[in-house]
Amino acid sequence: MEKAHNNYTVYKHTTPSGKVYIGITSKKPEKRWLNGRGYRRNNHFWNATKKYGWENIRHEILATGLTR
Repeated sequence: MEKAHNNYTVYKHTTPSGKVYIGITSKKPEKRWLNGRGYRRNNHFWNATKKYGWENIRHEILATGLTR
C-alpha cells in the first residue's frame, strides 16, 4: 500500500481582469511559479503573465499539507 504524502499545495492566481487560475503542486509554490516562467507551456496563462506582468497578478495559497 502506497503511503499518502501530505505535501501538496493548492494555489490561486487572479489577473487584473478577474480571470482565475487554480493549481496544485508538490513543490514549494514559488519554485513552481518561477515568477511566471513556470507557465510557459500553458498558453492562456503565459499570455496573461506577459500582458499584465507577474507582479500585477494576485497570488494566494488556498491550502497546504494536502494529499493529492
